[in-house]
Amino acid sequence: MTGGTTPSRSFALTNISPLGWNETLQHQFATNTSDLQPARITAVDRDSYLVALDTKPDAPPLRVTISGRLRHKDAHALAVGDWVGLCDTRIDFVFDRYSRFVRKRAGELSEEQVIAANVDWTLAAVSLNDDFSPRRIERFVLAAWDAGTTPIVLLTKCDLGEGKEEAIEALEQVAPGCRVIATSVVTNEGIDEIRSIIGPGQTAVLVGSSGVGKSTLINALLGDDVQLTADIRDTDAKGRHTTTRRELLRIPETGGLIIDTPGMREFGVVSMDDGDGLELSFRDIEDLAMLCGFRDCQHQSEPNCAVLDAVDVGDLEQRRLDSYFKLQRELAYNERRHDAALQRKEGRALSALIRKFAKHDRKR
Repeated sequence: MTGGTTPSRSFALTNISPLGWNETLQHQFATNTSDLQPARITAVDRDSYLVALDTKPDAPPLRVTISGRLRHKDAHALAVGDWVGLCDTRIDFVFDRYSRFVRKRAGELSEEQVIAANVDWTLAAVSLNDDFSPRRIERFVLAAWDAGTTPIVLLTKCDLGEGKEEAIEALEQVAPGCRVIATSVVTNEGIDEIRSIIGPGQTAVLVGSSGVGKSTLINALLGDDVQLTADIRDTDAKGRHTTTRRELLRIPETGGLIIDTPGMREFGVVSMDDGDGLELSFRDIEDLAMLCGFRDCQHQSEPNCAVLDAVDVGDLEQRRLDSYFKLQRELAYNERRHDAALQRKEGRALSALIRKFAKHDRKR
């Protein structure tokens, strides 16, 4: 390593383990990158990245760039939470991720956008106001399961009005098996419970639409006014963007880590390799489907359909079933679009290779 200090393996363990360093990363470090300095990305800017080398309060983040070799590899589009190997201030290696929270990139293409990498928990926030949306939480929970993370639903601003118990019940129905935590930064309700979940060295990503109080919640968890906040609009209870980029922050009291994200009002879901997010998110419907009279029942008009019977007797809301069908179609559609785009990309690469060889033969 030129112009820097070659790290020791003990340095990697003792100085950066609070950032989420683990045995799997240590094995990669020992076998592939022992001449590089490991660091974790805390923020992504247009042409550079901020990384953390340790968790000392007086240790500033380091601004680095990515090597040209990695810059042109789509597979290494870096995200907050990624672990990288540094040579001075250049990223020369990207560690394998153990999880990645993604959404469909805005626009017509069905490409995925990585919101956060190497995450243990997904905190999906929704506010107890006129913008309360169980349907949006369904999408966040699906993406969280698909990412290999554990979703937790946060009902924020519980001090603002009535209907908290009804809202919690509605969230429990759309997020079966998930913990639902009522929170308020005014009364401090739920804050200690969230802190207790994110253990030392563990990472959570906080997602939700603008106006649900993510930045205010971050400040409460950190015990400091780190993130800017803004009031929601009185006309429609929708919020303004105050967080402009994703950022990895450390909770001093517990040693946990949390990634703040800008508001996401539109959240398109994408199909992950070997992902089972749909089944886990709609386990209530999946369990009912096991009781249907036909193994390949589509829950449309088939006889002896346990899912439709549950709707008829009021045990399952029609809106819940409609959402299941809608997300199922959306996942399948985006997967087809993604496969078609990949085939076009591979076709262009092959055509370029053929032209290259043809040009070489003509010169001969």
